[in-house]
Amino acid sequence: MGTIRIIYEKREEPKERIKRRLTPTPFALVDIAALIPAHNEEKSIRRTIKALLKVLPKKNIYVASDHSTDNTVKIARE
Repeated sequence: MGTIRIIYEKREEPKERIKRRLTPTPFALVDIAALIPAHNEEKSIRRTIKALLKVLPKKNIYVASDHSTDNTVKIARE
């Protein structure tokens, strides 16, 4: 497959190759997720999640808590 790609790219016009590389790939919100590392972030986790909810669906927001001893996990689950 790699050989076929090399041959194809060699035959293609250089301007077309550059144009294809510079064309942005469109992303939809369902393609993006946020991972929030949180260790004892009780004071800021609610604000962080609220801000992310303005631009992402709830199902795309993940909080990773590493044995928090405060209410970080409880707040994140709410």
